[in-house]
Amino acid sequence: MVFLKYQKIPNMILPMNNNIILIGMMGSGKSTLGKELSRMYNLNFIDTDEAIEEKACLSIAEIFKIHGEKYFRNLEEAYLDQLDVKNHIISSGGGIILSADNRKRLKVIGHVVYLKTSVDVLYKRLNKDLKSRPLLDQASLKDKLNTLIMARQELYENTADDIVNTDEMTEKEVIYALKKILKKIGYKLKP
Repeated sequence: MVFLKYQKIPNMILPMNNNIILIGMMGSGKSTLGKELSRMYNLNFIDTDEAIEEKACLSIAEIFKIHGEKYFRNLEEAYLDQLDVKNHIISSGGGIILSADNRKRLKVIGHVVYLKTSVDVLYKRLNKDLKSRPLLDQASLKDKLNTLIMARQELYENTADDIVNTDEMTEKEVIYALKKILKKIGYKLKP
């Protein structure tokens, strides 16, 4: 039997449109797990970072380099503001919770699940692909991850309706935990 490390956040208010929004640090598995859930439940999938790249015709790394982080955060907020979908799995960018408006909007548009992942696990995952991560570089990767988690941890936790601690779980076990959450809020696997 697998011990699931997920905690229920008290006083949860279910959103009316049943989107599932995955939040967490870059490298926590939001996109990978979101795509798998969307396939399993026959739901559409949105990766907010990919959507912003498509609209801007630039990669996130290019947006950061050319225009800076503030410009990207403005694009992120504008995208989330106009997002009007139902029954989607949404993978958000790691810093989407930095804006108070974004945190409120996330709660309105869906059920928010925080994929909580430690610095050590993130380091192992991100060390392989730093080119597409504009806030990270090889020399200071672990220090930067620590700084980002310290600044964001409370925001993630306060925004989440549910938290899944992914550190000691396989991808299959995390999917199982997410399926339990989806079942709890009324989703059923496609036939």
